[in-house]
Amino acid sequence: AQLDKAQALVVAGEPVAALPLLEGIVRRSPDDGAANLLLGQALLQSGQTRAAVPPLTRGAGSERHAGMAGLLLASVHLIEGRAERALEVTYRVLATHPGQPASLRIRPTSHLQLARHEEAAADARRLLEVAPEDPQAPVLLGTALTRLGRLDEAEDVLTQLEQEAQAGEAPGAHARACTALASFLAAGRQE
Repeated sequence: AQLDKAQALVVAGEPVAALPLLEGIVRRSPDDGAANLLLGQALLQSGQTRAAVPPLTRGAGSERHAGMAGLLLASVHLIEGRAERALEVTYRVLATHPGQPASLRIRPTSHLQLARHEEAAADARRLLEVAPEDPQAPVLLGTALTRLGRLDEAEDVLTQLEQEAQAGEAPGAHARACTALASFLAAGRQE
């Protein structure tokens, strides 16, 4: 009942109110995967990124919640500049949830942070295969190709993204695609 109440508070956008309930549940049942996952989410929503790591780590250890908790944990590591740890967690998540787009998005981002541009390009291509509609995949691929000095390929990828977004009906997607192409042209081509 307390877990349901805490979840309702988190869903209602009141994660701080849910924290005492969740902390109590986790104290009583430290291996409760659902409670640890929800505690990690509430801590993240309330801006306590570092404090979210222990419960998310415990949640990632539970079979039922390993995917979501691992994904959030990898995101926290990435945000905090621990790209190597983000990759470790992401590979564990993908071992049990292959083809999970959010995890596949973390990998090229982590590789870019670590200046592993070939790996970033390969991961971005994999993301494009699994989730061709993912608007971040071409941007990640374009960034990796730019850093590899393969400017013509990068321009082709980002130009195609912009053309597809322009043909679509989502103005926000078109704006993001235009920004990605403009950023490339400014930084990559210096035009």
